[in-house]
Amino acid sequence: MLAKLIVQVADRLRLACQSEPESHIGRLEESQFAVIVPYAERERLERFANMLVEVLGRPYWLGQKMLPGVAAVIGIVKRPQHGTSSDRLIARADIAMRVAKSGRKGAVGFFHPDMERHLLERMQLEQDLRHALETGEGLFVFYQPIMDVSSGRVSTREALVRWYRPLWGWVSPASFVPIAEETDLIRHLGAFVLKRACSDALHWEDSARVAVNISGRQFGRQSLVPAVMETLRETGLPAERLEIEITETAALSEDADVLADLHRLHAMGVRLSLDDFGTGYSSFSHLRTFHVDKIKIDGSFVRDMVERAECASVVKAAADIGKRLGIPVVAECVETEEQFRSIVFEGCTEAQGYLISTPKPTAQDVVTINVLNGSEGDASFVKGNEMDIYFSCSVRLREIYKK
Repeated sequence: MLAKLIVQVADRLRLACQSEPESHIGRLEESQFAVIVPYAERERLERFANMLVEVLGRPYWLGQKMLPGVAAVIGIVKRPQHGTSSDRLIARADIAMRVAKSGRKGAVGFFHPDMERHLLERMQLEQDLRHALETGEGLFVFYQPIMDVSSGRVSTREALVRWYRPLWGWVSPASFVPIAEETDLIRHLGAFVLKRACSDALHWEDSARVAVNISGRQFGRQSLVPAVMETLRETGLPAERLEIEITETAALSEDADVLADLHRLHAMGVRLSLDDFGTGYSSFSHLRTFHVDKIKIDGSFVRDMVERAECASVVKAAADIGKRLGIPVVAECVETEEQFRSIVFEGCTEAQGYLISTPKPTAQDVVTINVLNGSEGDASFVKGNEMDIYFSCSVRLREIYKK
């Protein structure tokens, strides 16, 4: 089937190139082609490339079966500005193609020298992350408490991975987690956080649950459930104290293997939390697709609910659903007292955000982190045996609860 599709793609490219005198077309790999045209005007190149994307995006007939069009992605280079050898030009066209592909399906991208620099930086970042996962050096797990609004006590702590890269400093998770998800590193990163979180939770005197984010790419590969089972066995943490936060990426999938993982985790006693609730078009359908033990309202609604009535309505709707289902509803990104009062008024049962506490390391990591930060007096971290991260909320919230 694929071979026949490739033949039709090649035929369409050949016909399209007939309108361009002195153009040449060749096949580089199974589904990758190169086209050479004898001009370099940007507008003309872009117009021609977009035409190819449109032509290749039309449906294909293979026998009696119609297949959807191909989402072609095209990278464009110019000779001699971007190189003179075919190897250099092809390599840089590939870079432009990868950048364009990261933006959207069916895209056209022109090579720029900055792209090559960014690619090299990304490759180095991936290499350094791989080394960190192999050695454990520079990787930490911070915890951000989730508070029960009726009692002011911590019900759960969300485990958040942090990475200190030697010579570079702290790297934002927004920079390295996507790289891990695009490679095999996400499995190792997920295993590191899961094991560390379960081990740390054993020492919490309040026996709060620990929440671990699992990437959608970890589901449905026959490895997640065995890894969870092995971690619980090794650490001795009861399954009911582990909470798996499911991202929209995982929840949107209706793949049988993904759903099987979710059902097996629930059968083990592991709690399932639906994260970023309200952002996906089928968020409500997830509540009947698999068992959900908690709903976490996306922080964008919480941040804007004071000024925007529609956001407050979403928060209220989610809170009402949780009440009907008898499950907790967490408001994320609670940063002000006004937001806190609003989410309580709308019916949310739990809250998470900087008003309550920033993510903090465990006491055992504080000394190392202070050394990395070059300061022994960094007030943003837990010091010594001080256990505010475990047992209390912010000073201001304590005052609110005393009133």
